[in-house]
Amino acid sequence: MITHGSSDAMGNPAEHASLIKEAYWEKGKNRLKDMVSKVSKKKPTDRKGGDTVTAAKLFSKTHTKPKDKTFADDRSKATWVCIKPIHLPFFEEDNSLFLEAVGGWSEKGTVYGLGNSVSLFYEKPTNNATANKPSYTPSVIAQLQTKLDSMKTELNSIKNKIQQQRTSREEQQRKMAE
Repeated sequence: MITHGSSDAMGNPAEHASLIKEAYWEKGKNRLKDMVSKVSKKKPTDRKGGDTVTAAKLFSKTHTKPKDKTFADDRSKATWVCIKPIHLPFFEEDNSLFLEAVGGWSEKGTVYGLGNSVSLFYEKPTNNATANKPSYTPSVIAQLQTKLDSMKTELNSIKNKIQQQRTSREEQQRKMAE
């Protein structure tokens, strides 16, 4: 590299400009690497309240119109319908369910709705077999099992009421026919 004040760099303005451009380019690349390194080590947080930003919150913010808070397109709205019922207290669980709700990783290695921010929430899977297969924590499985059990109980209760109403109606029709 030619140092400042050498006769070759001063004698050729094009070479001098090229050296300056190269030096700034290297400095810029190093600064960008430092910033990315610092950001990737932190959990994404909301600047205002300090709350952890989840993939679902980011999706909502980036896919709604600021003026009327409606979704930008039909796919965004349909995706939000799948995501909205998910209200889990843990950051990781919310993000794993978001990944499932949007359909997992695409063949191109992207996640719908997150754009370049995907690396803040997920590590790209190493092989295609695990790309679309979400993993659940035991607490999520327990919550889902509890919800399933209560829904089964409610369904059985409704079936019993319907059967009682049928029996009652058949009895009334028999009495009226007599």
